[in-house]
Amino acid sequence: MKVLRNLFALAAIGYGCTALAQYPDPPLTMVVPYSAGGAADVPTVAESGIAGYEMYEWNGIFLPAGTPPDVVSRLEKAVHEDVNDPATKQKLANLGAEPVGSSSRDFGEFVDREMKRSAEVLKQAGIQAG
Repeated sequence: MKVLRNLFALAAIGYGCTALAQYPDPPLTMVVPYSAGGAADVPTVAESGIAGYEMYEWNGIFLPAGTPPDVVSRLEKAVHEDVNDPATKQKLANLGAEPVGSSSRDFGEFVDREMKRSAEVLKQAGIQAG
């Protein structure tokens, strides 16, 4: 087999979905564990036959330690309302995002799990800082 082109890109979902049309070849797989909005016809890694792979981008709002509870509550409520607004949900889905809008406690627990999981992946791969 002769390689005619060697083009590889790994992009964040929101940017990747909107840029798919710019690439001469169709994408091989999505590296997120769900079908993304702008690329619903592209198989996930699991659908491509690689079991156990799970990597995805996520976003959240972080506040300084000691932020007054009433400020946290107001911001949490505003974010929850916005994320659950049908127009916002559609815009995010078009970018391939899967909005959650969890509580600050649930998000904190999620971040802790992700940090531990990522640390284990790095350890198993022998990747060290510095």
